Amino acid sequence: MSFTRLLRAVLALVVFVMPASAFAPMAAFANDEILTQDKQAPTLKDDKNYKEYWEQYFVFEDGSLLTTQFTILNLPFMTHRALMLATFTRPDGTKYIIKNGRKRDDWEYSPDHLNIQLNDNIQHYIRKTADGYQLKLHNSTGELELELKSPLPPLQSLNGNNKYRRKGEIEAITYAPFFTATGRFRPGPEATGTEEDGPWEDLGKGVGFGMRVFLEESIDEMMESWIRIFSLDNGSEPELMLSSIVLPNRKQDNKLYLREGNKVIGNFHDVKLVVKETAEDPDLGEYPTKLRLVALNGNSSLQGTIDLTRKLEHFRLNDHMSSLERMLAQVYPSVTSYRYVADYNLVYSGPDGVRKITGKALSDFADVLPPSVKKKHTRKKR
Repeated sequence: MSFTRLLRAVLALVVFVMPASAFAPMAAFANDEILTQDKQAPTLKDDKNYKEYWEQYFVFEDGSLLTTQFTILNLPFMTHRALMLATFTRPDGTKYIIKNGRKRDDWEYSPDHLNIQLNDNIQHYIRKTADGYQLKLHNSTGELELELKSPLPPLQSLNGNNKYRRKGEIEAITYAPFFTATGRFRPGPEATGTEEDGPWEDLGKGVGFGMRVFLEESIDEMMESWIRIFSLDNGSEPELMLSSIVLPNRKQDNKLYLREGNKVIGNFHDVKLVVKETAEDPDLGEYPTKLRLVALNGNSSLQGTIDLTRKLEHFRLNDHMSSLERMLAQVYPSVTSYRYVADYNLVYSGPDGVRKITGKALSDFADVLPPSVKKKHTRKKR
């Protein structure tokens, strides 16, 4: 086996391894919670375990789900490798997986804003523009172009309980707490089975979020699981932005914001998320289907349930690897993602009264296992 083939197999494994309101604000924000400084450019650390990635999630009008992740990381045999992985799942279950990697000389970035581009005979980029962002994916599997808008400033997504972790640091910033997207897609020759691209298709309107994550250690050293719940466009209701990480010692690092329109109207630091009901994928394992949320901030509280009601995608990269890649995957953490549309039914109580908060959200539950650990079919409820 050639070194080039072996290298490509290894790289395929590491991609996975984020008008004035009538609703009174619940608390003032700390200075570092709403970010005015642009922190979206790659840091390009030389540490051996350095990894950071920018991921974008979108649900479109027809029910299609798009996830994209642009990753920069160091490997034993090279530094600052760029990887791009995207899944585009249609309502009928058809899945397009677009993934490529490039060495440092074959990708570009801007030092003062988000602009990451993989070049050569493929072209993938996520970049900031004067009035939003642009996202493009293009290889033999397919081509996708999106125009993105994000009216909210970046937000801190963790409480910073790094002292509870065994080692290393993790930083998560939701650089786009609420994305709106318009764009188009066409399948490529690999998907059509011919030498020609398929026809362009208008995707209509999509909504979602964008997050930047920075890691100093392998992800299994940092967390057991991570669930993120971001409201879809529900109209006039206050909307949810929730991040909940279960740490290796079973403690939680949780952060919750409420937004209304183009404004963040409240935040909670004391947040508990408890799994009340689960289901099991016979091939992948157990995942939550019903959550109990209790969030406190001074005299304010937000309590209720979140139900994961409509499946969008169950995804494990290992299932889309060659036999060689699956063998090599034993040395990397395993991450399985369960993506759903969720229904939340919450009650806010505070100095300004009591109010119900309901709506739909995009939910992503990432289940993390360390290398060479066989997936168990049951886990303790959190």
